[in-house]
Amino acid sequence: MLEFLKVKNPDQIKSLLKNYDPLKDTWIVSDLKSKQEVQTAAIQKHSFYTDDAILRVSDFWRLWIRRIEPSLQVVSSDFIKSLVQNFVDTHGAKLEIIESEVSTLNKAVQEFAPILLHPGSDDILQEWLESQQTEKKWRRWYQLSKICISHIVYDAKVIDSKWSAAYLQTLDLNLLSWDRRIFVELGSELSSIEMGLFRHLSKVQDVLIITPEPEWKEKFPYLLNTYKDNFGYGNLKDLTEEVKPEIPRKEQFVRLSTQLAEIKYIVATVRQWADSGTSLDNIALISTDIERYWTALQFYLDEEGLSYKKDTVTQLGSLGPVQTLLAELKNISQDVSWDSLEKSLFSTDSNVDSSTQQKPSFKFEKFKALFYQLYDDDDLNRDQRIKELFYKKIDFSNDIDRDEFLSYLVKTWMKLNTHESRNELFEIIFKDFLAQSLSMTMKFSRWVQFLKNRLSHKEIITQKGQEAGLYILPLMSAQMIKATHRIYIGLNDEYYHKKQMALMSLNDSIALKTQFDLAVDYSEES
Repeated sequence: MLEFLKVKNPDQIKSLLKNYDPLKDTWIVSDLKSKQEVQTAAIQKHSFYTDDAILRVSDFWRLWIRRIEPSLQVVSSDFIKSLVQNFVDTHGAKLEIIESEVSTLNKAVQEFAPILLHPGSDDILQEWLESQQTEKKWRRWYQLSKICISHIVYDAKVIDSKWSAAYLQTLDLNLLSWDRRIFVELGSELSSIEMGLFRHLSKVQDVLIITPEPEWKEKFPYLLNTYKDNFGYGNLKDLTEEVKPEIPRKEQFVRLSTQLAEIKYIVATVRQWADSGTSLDNIALISTDIERYWTALQFYLDEEGLSYKKDTVTQLGSLGPVQTLLAELKNISQDVSWDSLEKSLFSTDSNVDSSTQQKPSFKFEKFKALFYQLYDDDDLNRDQRIKELFYKKIDFSNDIDRDEFLSYLVKTWMKLNTHESRNELFEIIFKDFLAQSLSMTMKFSRWVQFLKNRLSHKEIITQKGQEAGLYILPLMSAQMIKATHRIYIGLNDEYYHKKQMALMSLNDSIALKTQFDLAVDYSEES
């Protein structure tokens, strides 16, 4: 049975958790923070939860890919981009795709994947395109992305993790079943493809869709259309009258001129609340881009002695040892540049004589004068020391497989990092690389670029937050907290507006969705 549970605020969602049994139910959420909140609620009431009791929706679909199509490997979007580049290298000349169009093709592949993986969609779309009075500018990219996706999914046997739900449509859905009641809490993130899969699951199991019913829903109709279009397939239940939220006692809007002024005002306000007896556990600082504030905000909170629960995280790619590793790899690829040479030659740990602990005598001014401009590999011959240290005779005309690249990666790391304490850092890099890639052959420079992309997305915790103190959260993760005092930071267009131009126009997206139920994201509406 399919049931839509209309809610207007988080208090009504919390009321549903009272009937949630982690032994018999599965709660599906969109992000990690929401998952942690439900886990906390389960522990407080039941003292436990099982692995399949609380799942992110992406993990739920990947689980079914592994069960139904175990030969297919799910990888990251970064690796899909590398596969698109490989596709252009191999077939670009025949398909008249030039090198500068690789990023556009990758964008087209991501945008059209939900349509291209839909059974029978190609015939429908081709017929629709033929019936249009004007030629669609995105038609060429649709045709190219169709060939490219076929190469990725059916030849390489790999899909992007974001395509999991779409790909499940092509499989035998009779194999899709779940022996637990399912609560689905995805907010505006629920896609029509996922809704179709949940509708199928509801034939054999109870599926309860938590449906947002905000006051502003009429202003942004596309965000919640997926719910509205499917109300006829299930029962509607309005929870808005069952739980009445407490009305906030006071709302105040403050306009400040700079980000630093915001931070000073925030810390002063929190100090005032704390001095008046408000527990820090009841205070939350919330922003759409909290990391942008965090460096300065952390300093001021520490100066005031105000504790906080937030972990301090950093991108792997920003760490010194990792930057040196990337520079060393770049130096033996076709992308070698004077700044990567500088990083390798003048870094703290590399090229040090272990017997004397002295670096090679090479003045930076002379180095910069010689190598500020590099036009081709022969320019590295300007100094014998550079040639001996970095000019490797590697045949870039031949591709190498993942194991060969990983072998060289390990050797390079061991040469640059002699401290055992850094092995744990490399273990994170190595495991992420394996988990998000596929064993295949590719140019050395492509492997380096993929590694760089992964390192820019991967974060590690450098300092754990305290058990008690302020909530400091991104906006999307602040739904279930109980804080009575909240400060929302960065309420301006710059933080909310996401410039994301789609190849397909909004009118075409709506037409395909309403006429044929072909799912396309409405990227213009954030």
